[in-house]
Amino acid sequence: MTKIAPYLGLLSMTKKTLRQLDRKTSFLEKIPLTYILVIPFLLQLLIVVGLIGWLSFRNGQKAINDLASKLREEVGARINEKVDRYLQTPHRINQ
Repeated sequence: MTKIAPYLGLLSMTKKTLRQLDRKTSFLEKIPLTYILVIPFLLQLLIVVGLIGWLSFRNGQKAINDLASKLREEVGARINEKVDRYLQTPHRINQ
């Protein structure tokens, strides 16, 4: 009997842990299997779509900012050219 005593204690511990596990997982029995299978895939899909949308938006903003800065430089260069031509006219007349 002394050789069996430790195993009986282990057996009672496993029964307790099984009951605790059974209590912890009893809520899963109430949830339909389709929800358990579908919800993780939907979450992954939403995360991927959200990430792609955010990256696309960010890259679009960067492209627009680059285009706007090029346009500002071009407009500034044209303004400088027109002002220079306008200011050179009186000098040519006076010569």
